[in-house]
Amino acid sequence: MPFSGNLMKIPTLVLLLLVSTASYLAADRSQQDPMEGVRYIDMERCLQDWTAFQAQNESMRATYEAMRKQFQSQNTELESRKAALEEFDPQSPEYMERAFELDIDVKTLQTRVDWAASKLNEENAALLARGVARIHEAARQLGEKQGYSSIQMAPMALPPANANPSDQLRDLEGRWILWSNPNYDVTNEVLQILSSGE
Repeated sequence: MPFSGNLMKIPTLVLLLLVSTASYLAADRSQQDPMEGVRYIDMERCLQDWTAFQAQNESMRATYEAMRKQFQSQNTELESRKAALEEFDPQSPEYMERAFELDIDVKTLQTRVDWAASKLNEENAALLARGVARIHEAARQLGEKQGYSSIQMAPMALPPANANPSDQLRDLEGRWILWSNPNYDVTNEVLQILSSGE
């Protein structure tokens, strides 16, 4: 009977040994593999799904779209004036005066169009810079709170197969991360931090 009782204890001892060994291996793996604490964010999705950022972007584009329509209307009026010049004698003083004024107005409109395009590019770059900086800050907050070793940017989509080979090579050479595990994606968590600060 004592022998039989010892047999009953063996499975329990084996189970305890396995559990403790598994716990040791898990702890040891965590200590040896710092990459366990690495997480990733999809920068493009952060910008696309960030409501406040998109609202600012839409507001900016609406302003310049209104300007574009105004320029288009002014250009139509200038084209009409140009067509009306055909009714005058090219050697007449009236033709020369109208042609001179038209030339000035055409150049003025072109200057305004170029200025608006430049301002749009500047404001778009400034908005993007502010957005990316805020995403970096949100990632830092999340990383510190969760104790991650780092939060990196997941690789963006590959360029299309029919893209210029030089552009493809430049894009691929600039990739530090070739693939990221979607299970370690914390984009949603970063978006929550961004939304809470809106």
